[in-house]
Amino acid sequence: MVEILCPHCEEEIELDDDASGEFGCPYCEGEFEWNMEPDVEAITRSSQKGEQLNYSSELSSIHPTQWLGHALSLFVFVFLIICLTSSNYYSISKEGDSDSMKFGRSSFTEGETTSTYSGAVAEFEDLDSGEFCAENPNEFACIFIESVIEYYNSWSMAGSILGVFLVLALLSSISVIASRGLLLLDHLGIMQLQERVYIASIFGKRFLPFIIGGLLIIGMALYMLISPGTELFEGVPEEFGGGEFDGGFGLIVWLSFLVAIVYPVLSLFERELPEEV
Repeated sequence: MVEILCPHCEEEIELDDDASGEFGCPYCEGEFEWNMEPDVEAITRSSQKGEQLNYSSELSSIHPTQWLGHALSLFVFVFLIICLTSSNYYSISKEGDSDSMKFGRSSFTEGETTSTYSGAVAEFEDLDSGEFCAENPNEFACIFIESVIEYYNSWSMAGSILGVFLVLALLSSISVIASRGLLLLDHLGIMQLQERVYIASIFGKRFLPFIIGGLLIIGMALYMLISPGTELFEGVPEEFGGGEFDGGFGLIVWLSFLVAIVYPVLSLFERELPEEV
């Protein structure tokens, strides 16, 4: 026999050594369990529920400005990919003509035809300039081929330089997202960052947005300076398709300057908040 105390009235109760299950106290008639194996499933469910409540509490403690920073970082990543693939950085249209030429980083579209700058240069370089001048006995016609080659080479150079800055900005954007993700996992307790990784993540989150903004501004500014615009069409005689042409940079260019300013400014606001993630 084994003697135990009732958990309700603390009176001594005698039970068999191998007794187990639910019992009633003969003194207070309170029920209690004795010698029963713990409910592993119940403990597991309780633990999981506790973890979920803990995650929910930790997530709710993150400031809305920081959530905005996470969202904007993802937006910038997608925006940079769009910049790398956009085909409408600059457009030229002739007065009274519905069709327009659209220039991207590495190709241009004229009507429904899309060509690369390198392909256009190669096509004009393959022309026999002597034969072309013989067929078009005009001073303008003789220098037209060289002008076209130089024109498309300028667009190609502008697009290539811009591409370098965009790729660097994209790599920086990936680093920002990785830094924010690591800090979030550390904040939730899912993983514990080493001190060096934690410091590097804080640096990436706080300072890389300024690098991204600078790369965008410099890249777009150089693109605008190097791109030839409508200079090929200026002074072109009517018989060669000349006339009044209008040109302008596309929305993607101006949005780039806006993103390059807003993104770092938001990072400054985040610095004023307690470092929670």
